Amino acid sequence: MILMADIKARTRELALLNAKKFEGKANPKALLGALLAEFPDYRKNIKGLQEIINTITNEINSMTIAEQERAISKEQITDRPKKEKRTGLPELKNAVKGQVVMRMEPSPSGPLHIGHAFPLILNSEYCRMYDGKMILRISDTNANNIYTPAYKMIEEDARWLTNNKIDSVIIQSDRMELYYRTMRKLIEKNHAYVCTCKPEDFKKLTDAKTVCPCRNQTTEKNMKRWQLMFKGYKEGEAVVRIKTDIKHKNPAVRDWPAARINDEPHPRTKNKYRVWPLMNFAVAVDDHDLGLTHIIKGKDHITNTERQMYMYDYLNWKHPEFIHIGRINFKDFIVSTSQTRKAIDEKIYEGWDDVRIPFIRALKRRGFQPEAIQKIVIETGPSKTDKTVEITDFFKTIEKFNRDIIDSTSHRLFFVENPTEIILKDVNKTIEIENHPDNKTLGTRKIEVKEIIAIAQEDYNTLKKRPVRLRKLADGILDKNFKTQDLKNQRPQVIQWVPNSSPKATIQTPNGNTMTGLVEKDAQKLKEGDIIQFERVGFCRLDKKNPLIFCFTHK
Repeated sequence: MILMADIKARTRELALLNAKKFEGKANPKALLGALLAEFPDYRKNIKGLQEIINTITNEINSMTIAEQERAISKEQITDRPKKEKRTGLPELKNAVKGQVVMRMEPSPSGPLHIGHAFPLILNSEYCRMYDGKMILRISDTNANNIYTPAYKMIEEDARWLTNNKIDSVIIQSDRMELYYRTMRKLIEKNHAYVCTCKPEDFKKLTDAKTVCPCRNQTTEKNMKRWQLMFKGYKEGEAVVRIKTDIKHKNPAVRDWPAARINDEPHPRTKNKYRVWPLMNFAVAVDDHDLGLTHIIKGKDHITNTERQMYMYDYLNWKHPEFIHIGRINFKDFIVSTSQTRKAIDEKIYEGWDDVRIPFIRALKRRGFQPEAIQKIVIETGPSKTDKTVEITDFFKTIEKFNRDIIDSTSHRLFFVENPTEIILKDVNKTIEIENHPDNKTLGTRKIEVKEIIAIAQEDYNTLKKRPVRLRKLADGILDKNFKTQDLKNQRPQVIQWVPNSSPKATIQTPNGNTMTGLVEKDAQKLKEGDIIQFERVGFCRLDKKNPLIFCFTHK
């Protein structure tokens, strides 16, 4: 996947290297060829690429030579050779065909959004690649952050996104007894202890690399305290901690918390449990118990991996392969489940499939195909580099992939927004139009044409300015009010039209606006979920049939 951020980053590197050769002044003309060699698709948009080059070379040329040299050194910029374009995902280390087991672990705070797509698809595609097992594990051990409908919604979204490459669904709140057995084992082996220190006091001690008074208790006392967590201590009075190196360079690793008391009723288990594992403990137990061979997680979880490794070593568990990848951040745009949920509750959005939000249900409703999202993930791969991208650029790439998928099978239809009637002279016939300009297997449709038709108000307003051609019908508008055929030496503008008796239709757009107008009667033959292309408008998916409501997909 080529993102605008990649283009800009590479342009900056080349500009710095060029400036180094020519006494601090980069030559924008020298960069164009190099960039086109690396990004050949931009030959279609050389003007846009040149604008990027000019902007970035101006920035580089405003720097002093010393500043340029420091940037080259700090960012380790080299005149790297061209790499062959990778197809498919890179191989996994130590992966055996038929034995790979991977997982995705979302929280049931809401359904999946576009940010979840990357780890989910990476895992599922690797499992497909190695004939492995893909596990969807729902992390619901925090009762304070659960949206009950999300259990079902997450599974539905995941199955759609992966073309049903989900081999099992596991819910952590079903596994509490396993967590308790593992915790007792760690306490018995003196690798964990129950701490009753106040959080602020514990932090002061660990910041000073000093053990807390609870750490050196006997195993017997820790087991008694463990029992008191179930019936005795109040919420917040005790936590279980895993013993680590108290002098570890990272304070977050020192004696990290593994379980706590939470009296909030759980949506699934109600008040059956009050001692709940925290994320790092539950994840390590599940990953081992389920036989995970490869684990993909963000670079921001490296500290969590360090924490979990103590449990692996204490219990003599086999280490899986950990793959830490970079994050894709959207510039000036945050995908927030909690904020979206609040907006839905306040009726700002109509639901999780509102076409204005980047949640998987909304993309599906608009007409995006899972294969388009899969392709952008596969082309990006398990990159270690963090990327910050404009969400509009990101979706342009997905739209291109989606267009490649749906274009050849999408019927073409006419849509007239804000219709205005015009009168034709001497027209009363039936015309036959192909449903697709290239795919003849989609057949044809017939339209009855009488003297009154409807065109878009915008087209109507241009009638005095230039000659027009009615798409597939006739040259010129033979209307008593407009004699546009008298305008010589102008290229006719092709406009859409429909019979004035055509059915009404509405198109919902992702920017929150709606388009209303008339559509060919063949739209009434569509099934809900069908994707078509309204010429001069774009691809749309039929959302509801009565009345006709479409969701705009993309151009």
